[in-house]
Amino acid sequence: MTRMRRLTQSDRDCWATCVAMLARVDRGALPALSVWARKNAVAFDDFRSRLAHKLLRLGWTIATTPSPPQGWAIAVGEGHRGIRHAVVVRNGVLWHDPHPDHAGLKAVDHYEIVIRRATETPRG
Repeated sequence: MTRMRRLTQSDRDCWATCVAMLARVDRGALPALSVWARKNAVAFDDFRSRLAHKLLRLGWTIATTPSPPQGWAIAVGEGHRGIRHAVVVRNGVLWHDPHPDHAGLKAVDHYEIVIRRATETPRG
């Protein structure tokens, strides 16, 4: 797994960066989080939906769980800067924080697993 960093501290697109890492896709292949979406829950939900649809087209899906899963996942919760944040964990332990300060989370709200979708085998 390759760690990805955002270019500046002002870029708050940590969740999509974590998704790109776990799906092993280029960050540029996924929708960008707008400044408006960072401050507006409805716009963030739209962004999240667009990213999920793009992942489906790339052969991936996301599942949410309250408990730390075995293996790779995204932990989502309050960051040390007082805003929502996302980091990559392995077996529930911080593996990578895409923010330049590498501070991790104060508390985890939930975990998200990026899952490779099974491809259908043609019948014949």
